Amino acid sequence: MAIVDITASKDAESKLKQIEIQYQLSLTENKIQLREAFRCMKNNLQVISSLLRMQAEMLQDGAAASALKECNFRVLSMSLIHERLHVNGMTSKVDVAELAKVLTAELFKSF
Repeated sequence: MAIVDITASKDAESKLKQIEIQYQLSLTENKIQLREAFRCMKNNLQVISSLLRMQAEMLQDGAAASALKECNFRVLSMSLIHERLHVNGMTSKVDVAELAKVLTAELFKSF
């Protein structure tokens, strides 16, 4: 009858489980931070868009108002792209054809 010391093996297994738990916690924390960053970015873009729209409405100068409306469209475009990236899980796969359709529709709505 042979006796084998498995203490080292059990210690390694325990350390591996601890590393896996820490990895899962870190991953969860990163997902939460990413969602929070997305929310902050979305809110900031919305504020910028609203300020540009309000300022454009107050201007008497048509050229300046038009320039602000164009800037607002650019902000809305960035917001839309940002949203699509978030919906797709921040992957590099974005349906460009769909994005172009939506951007075109938004462009027609804004003008």
